[in-house]
Formats: sequence, C-alpha cells, structure tokens
Amino acid sequence: MAGALVGGALLSGFINVVFDRFITTDAVNLLLGKMLGPDLVERLKISLLAAEALVGDAEFKQLDNPSVREWLNSLRDAVYVADDLLDAVLTKAATQKEVTKNIIGQTARNVEDFNSLQLELKEKLSQKKFFIVLDDVWSDDDDVWKKFRTPFQYGVKGSTILVTTRVKEVASVVQTCPPYILSELSEDCCWSVFANNVCFPESNGHPKLEEIGRKIVKKCKGLPLAAETLGSLLRTKHDVKEWEAVLISDIWEFSVKNSKIIPALLISYFHLPAHLKRCFVYCSLYPKDHRFRKDELMLLWMAEDLLRPPNRGESLLEVGSKCFDELASRLFFKRHDHYASESFVMHDLLHDLALFLAGDFFGRFEDLGNAVNVCTRTRHLSCESSNLVSKNFNSISKVESLRTFLSIDVFSKSDNIDDVTCTPVLKLKYLRVLSLPWFKGLNVLPESIGELTYLRYLDLSRTCIRTLPESLCDLYNLQTLKLECCSSLTMLPNGMHKLVNLQHLDIWGTHLKEMPRGMSKLQHLHTLSYFIVGKHKDNGIQELELLNLHGFFRIQKLENVVDLKEARSARIIDKKHIDNLRLEWSSGDYTVSRTQTERDILDSLQPHHGLEVLQIKGYKGTIFPNWMGHCSYQNMTRVSLESCKNCCMLPSLGQLPSLKSLCIQDFHQLRSIGMEFYKNEGGHHSSLLALFPSLEILEFNNMPCWEVWHLPDSETFPRLTKLQTRDCPVLKGDMLDRVFLRIISSLWDVSKVRRLNIRTGYEGESEMSLSEDMVSIKGCESMLKFVLQAMSVNHLSCLKDIYISGWSLDVLFRDNCVLKSLQTLSIWGCSKLKFPQQQHKYSLVELYIEGNCDSLTSLSLDDFPNLKTLSISECENLESVSLSEPSHAALQRLTIFRCCNFVSFTGKGLAAPNLTHLEVSFCTKLKALPRDMNTLLPSL
Repeated sequence: MAGALVGGALLSGFINVVFDRFITTDAVNLLLGKMLGPDLVERLKISLLAAEALVGDAEFKQLDNPSVREWLNSLRDAVYVADDLLDAVLTKAATQKEVTKNIIGQTARNVEDFNSLQLELKEKLSQKKFFIVLDDVWSDDDDVWKKFRTPFQYGVKGSTILVTTRVKEVASVVQTCPPYILSELSEDCCWSVFANNVCFPESNGHPKLEEIGRKIVKKCKGLPLAAETLGSLLRTKHDVKEWEAVLISDIWEFSVKNSKIIPALLISYFHLPAHLKRCFVYCSLYPKDHRFRKDELMLLWMAEDLLRPPNRGESLLEVGSKCFDELASRLFFKRHDHYASESFVMHDLLHDLALFLAGDFFGRFEDLGNAVNVCTRTRHLSCESSNLVSKNFNSISKVESLRTFLSIDVFSKSDNIDDVTCTPVLKLKYLRVLSLPWFKGLNVLPESIGELTYLRYLDLSRTCIRTLPESLCDLYNLQTLKLECCSSLTMLPNGMHKLVNLQHLDIWGTHLKEMPRGMSKLQHLHTLSYFIVGKHKDNGIQELELLNLHGFFRIQKLENVVDLKEARSARIIDKKHIDNLRLEWSSGDYTVSRTQTERDILDSLQPHHGLEVLQIKGYKGTIFPNWMGHCSYQNMTRVSLESCKNCCMLPSLGQLPSLKSLCIQDFHQLRSIGMEFYKNEGGHHSSLLALFPSLEILEFNNMPCWEVWHLPDSETFPRLTKLQTRDCPVLKGDMLDRVFLRIISSLWDVSKVRRLNIRTGYEGESEMSLSEDMVSIKGCESMLKFVLQAMSVNHLSCLKDIYISGWSLDVLFRDNCVLKSLQTLSIWGCSKLKFPQQQHKYSLVELYIEGNCDSLTSLSLDDFPNLKTLSISECENLESVSLSEPSHAALQRLTIFRCCNFVSFTGKGLAAPNLTHLEVSFCTKLKALPRDMNTLLPSL
C-alpha cells in the first residue's frame, strides 16, 4: 500500500520542478536542437500544466484505486528519467559554455546472523540486571517473540523488558502482566490542544470557526498529535471555507486497518505546498528518533532540487531555511530540548507517514534487509556506515538510476570500506548526493569521481583522504563539498576555481598548507570554513574581494598581508552576512618593527557593524584600532583576544551594548587595566549608562605582567555572572579581592542562593560564577572570605547544599552561621578533614565524603541525628563508623566504598531501623558486618 500511494503523493510535488525547468525556452531549444517561437513554448507550457493538474486530482483518487496508483508510479518513474535527460543536456551546454549503542546496537554490528546475535546477547546479559525498552512493536508473531526473548532469560531477577505498542494483539502475545492501556484524550483536552496550536480564539474570535474546529477535533478521536498538527495547519487560515475543506476531506475515510497512518496527519501533509511535501518525504531516509540538523538538510534539499525557486535577491540556502522553518511551524519538526539549538526531531507517527509516502522510490538499507532487495525504481538510498560490507556496494551499484547514496550514521566509523570497495558506487552516473563520512578506510578518491557529472553534494568528512584528484574539479554541478576533519588532507586540487556552482566548502579540521589559486572565481560560494592567506597574488587576501560569504569565517596567516592596500582589497567590511569573524596571525616572532603597519592592516580588516562574534589571535601590533569596541557594533555578543603578546593596552570594549562574553589571554606586555578599557575618551557614552551593560562572562588567562586593575566609579558589570583569572601571578591579591567584592555586592540577589560550590585553585587562579541558585567559588581563602562577607549571615543560613573540595571545613563553620538549613554536604579531597565542634548537632540529611580525605579515621553518626544518606568513598585511612546512641531512626542508605583500612562498625552495632540499603565494597580489611543485623536492621 505504501509503495502504491507514493505515486501521487510525491509526484505532484516533484513533477512541477521538472516542468518548471522544462518549459523554459532555452531548455526546449537545447532538447529539440532548434530555435522555437514563443507561441510553441507557451502551448507546451499549457499542456504540461494541464498534466500537473491531472496528477494533483489523481493524488486523492489513487487512495482507493489501484489502477490510478500504478499509473502514477509509472509516470513518476518516467519523470525521473526525463529529469535525468534534462540534467544531462543542461549540464553539457553549461560546461561547454564555461569551458550517522547500547549493547544490542553494538553487538548487532559485529555479528552476521540471528543465532550469533542470540549467543552474544546471552553472554553479555548473563547475571546482569537490565531494563530494556522496546518501543512501538508491531509484530504479533508468537514464535518470533519467543526466539527474540531467549537470551534475555539469563539476566538476574528483577530484570525488565518494557514494550510499547499500538496493537492489542501484540500486547496479548508479549505480556507477562496486565497491559497498561493509554486511553485517548477526552474531547475537552483534545480541543485544548487544538485551540492552543491554532491560537484560538485570541487571533480571531470567530464563532463559526470554533464550531467547525470542534467538529474537526471530534474526528481526531483523542489523538494529541492529530489535534496538534491540524491546529498548526489552520493557525494562519481565517477563511471558513478553508476550515470546512479540512472538515469534509475524503481522507478522514481513509482506511487505517493494518496501517500506521493517522488520517489527520495525512490531511496536514496534503495541505503542504508541493515543495514542502518533497522536503518532508525526503526525511524518510533517516531512522526514527534521528536528530536532524537544519543546515545539513538544507544542503541536501538543495542538491536534490526539492526547494522552490528563489525569489529575486534570495539565495537557495535562504529558501531552504524558510522551508525548514515552515515545516517546523507546522510541527513536522520539533526542537530537541537536550541538544544544540539547531537540533530537531520528528515524531514517530510523522516518520511513519514519511515512510508510507516514500514508497519504493526511497529506501533505507537496514529496512530492506540487504541490497539485493533494493527496487529498480529506487532513486534515494540511505545506510548506516557500520552495517556496510564490500558485497553491499556491488549489489547497490546495480540500481543504475540511483540519485542518492547517503550514509547517515555520523557517530559510527567504518574501517572496512576503502577506495576499491567504493568503486562500484562511483559508476552510478545519475548520483546527485554521495555521502561517505566516517569511512576510515577511504584514503584515496578514484579519478572516476569526475565522471559523476550530475553530482551536487559530496561528503567525505572524517575519512582518511590524503589527496583529492584533479578530476573532482570536473564536477560542474557540485554545490556542496564537505571535508570536515579530514586531518590527513594537506591540499586541495589546483582546479578548484572550475567549480563555479560550489556554494558550501567545509574544510574545518583539515591541515591545508595553502589555498588553491583563483578562489575568487567561486562567486556562488556561500560558506567557507577558513581562508589561508598566501604569498602570491592569486591566493592572497585579495582573492576574498568578490566572495559573498555567510556565517562563520576564519582568515589565517595574516602575516602574509604586506600592507593596508592588500588588506582593504579583501573588502571585509562589505561582507554583511558574516556573523562570526576570526582573524589569525601565525605564532612566531613577535619582535616586529612595523607596529604601525600591523595596526593599519587590522584597521583595514574592520568588519561590518552587524557582526556578532569577533575573535583575534596572534595580532602583533601594540595597540588596537579605534573601530574595536565602538558602540555602533550593536549586535556583538562575544569577543575573544588571544596571544596579542605585544599589546600594552586593551581596546575600549565597555560601550558594546550587547557584549555577553569577553575572554582575554596571553597578553605578555599588559601591565595595567585602566579607564581606557571601559570607554573611549573620544566616544559618546552617557554617564547614566552602565559600562559593560550586558557582560555575563569575563575571563583573563596567562597575563604574566598584569599588576593593576582599576574600576571606574560609575556602575560597571551589572550583569556579570562569571569572573575568572588564571596565571596572573603578579596581579595584586587585595586589588582582585576588591574587584570580586565590588562586583558581588552590586550584582547578586543573594537571597536566591541555595547552593554553594567551593574549590581550591592552583596558585594564580581565581574564579567566581553564579548560576541560577548556586554560587561557585574557586581560589584562595581570602577570596572566599570576601565572597562570604558579601553574603550576610541571614542569607548564609538559607543555604541548603554545599560542595567543598580541598578546603578545611573551618572556613565554613567557624561562625556557626550555615548550619540552620543545610541539608546536603559533599566533601571531596579535603586532606585535613575535621568536623568542628558545635554547640548543636549537625542538621545534615545527606553527607558525601570521597577522594583522599586522609585525616578521616573514624566517623560518629551521633553528630548527625537527621542523616538519611551517608556515602564514604576512597578514604584510605577510615577505620570505623560508630554509633553510641540507642538507635539512628533517620538513616536509610549507607555506602562505604574502596576504604582499604576500614575494619568495623564500632559502638552498639548499627541500630538503624529504617536502613534499606547497605553497601560495603572493596574494603579489604573489613572483619565483620554490623552485629545483630537481623534485629538492628529490620528494614534492610
């Protein structure tokens, strides 16, 4: 069914791309070999558009008509062939004109058959307690389940397998206890989900729309994802007819028997524009729960011609970004909470829909079982690199019309794939996308790569490629070349300038010695990881003049720039789309005689005022140009200045309104930080405004001559949450303490502080940071004293959690001020550990002691009557834990681990009626467990 449906579901989205290219006068003339009049081209256009309309109508009819489905499949196959033909003609004409873990996962990669897998699992799980989740199980075959379950029977008692399924028959087969059935949402709850996503009724308040909306919600049958996606679909639609079209859609009657597809999701899909349908179904190449990266998908969609044509002044990558954002706004993608901001996931049910719509034209190697099962209609194929062996490549190469070979398991390397193994795939002449990341056996790319004239996307990231053949530069259509972390690669082909359609060149992590000549001819280049300034005119900095680069850009070996004229020729200030700029001079001789020239060169490399991040490393001048720190840089959030070893004065950065992070390190000549750091004397800065108004993180590292740090009288650093100094040996301690105290006193709302993290630092290291309700301090005792001084006794008494490393406890408890509410104390590496004598007993609930607290020989539980958890680890001199009181009613968990001299529990045994967990392990001198355990520890 899935293979049949795709003919229409995708064809209307794909056919218009081919038709749009076909109906241009140039394309018709090239195909037919003669000049045609505009009337004939217009008639051809009308005919093709009529065919497209017919396909659109057939999309719905083929849901229950097998003949229509087969017709659509055949037509789509023909359209693919026509597109290949068109590509061949247009490419030929243009070139002539130019002249991506667990036990099961790890084991499955290393065994070849089911029996071996069973034996391997049995060995790994034997005598182990495990908890395994099998999500979304569909097989209700009892024999299959019994075979699968066999190796799991060797785990220890208490091991659990949790199965989730949408099929009652599956539950009846696998259950060993009554299943927990998740009921559908109530109609009111389902309406709430729908209304929240449609922003109803706040956006319009239309009573008729609410009436229709409630009827749509009834059809969702309590499924939250259905209500959510339809709500997002209708969010921007305010016409009653558009809502009624969703309500009365024939797709609601689509049979879902033996199918994973929810009609509401199918409706959301059919309401997508054609180009978004194509982009969505392409995601079927990825496994469930894959974390999508927006920038990666955009490049692939572009390579596969899935995007709509760009508007005037709009790049294809901008179109790709908008397409992704629109799919995300309709909830086809959701941002992943635990990863980077550009990481997204797709709901399982939506992934099922993508697979359903993809049919035979898309396939995953793992789903097919082996490459022999790849259908001849398949155009797009993905795989996990760790599952591939050489015979797979030979089988895959038989699918002659393949357009996509995509390796997506970016976290698993494959050592058994080399250039010889890859050769059959390089014979697939219609490839648009070839992705071979993490193929560690691949160190040479065959010359035959140049024969893949259709190729638009080539990914060789994290391979051991040493050189690239010159034939690579014959790939006229190539848009994306990814060589990230190819650490053995030291040079690019000389003919790189011929790749005139190249838009994305990722060379991050390579060890290139210089850039090839003529890079200025790549005028479509959008992304370039870095540029190495050469000593020749055609690989010098002037080659950047015509490049319109975006995003992050790094310029290396700026010492090769001779004068400011050369620097100006790069026109860095005109590159409005660079948001992160890194300027680097190579390390070496800093005793330069032309310090004014160095300053003039940096002055000529001034970026545009929209820059967000500026990094400068190895600058050899003595002072910085005036543009640095100018208040016109409204968007600059991060500045890093590193290894500017001749500089004796910092630039004036205090007037940057959005600066959040500032790191300064390896300034060997800097002796004093004065008022020049905060504002430029010639600047226009209101005295009413704070200096460094948005700064949150300030770091100084390796400043060997820095002695003096002055603060202005006006408000400074009002939002600072982290201040760090390292390897600043001559900075006066009392001056640093005053700075810390000044900042702390003016900044913190200490009433919110509930946790304190205190660590000793090596000499010359001080650090203070505030994160939500926690204060972290690292440094000397005098610094800690100033911090505690800034926190009043009342606020200190509100602390609930303290972590202390390398300090004496006296520094905390000397004034008896933090005991009232303290519940958790964690101690690590305190060699002189001793609990001070107190008037009152400690109120601790949890106590953790670990890591070479050498002075601790015994611990009396009498001092901790409220203690519920006690854990002592790797304290080699601990000999005993005692209790002289009749009973310790609070204690529930006690752990003693790797205390090699621990002998016994002394006193009246260990009377802890509520103790449920006792662990004493790797204590080789232990003579006996607590006596009378059966009576003194009844809850154990």
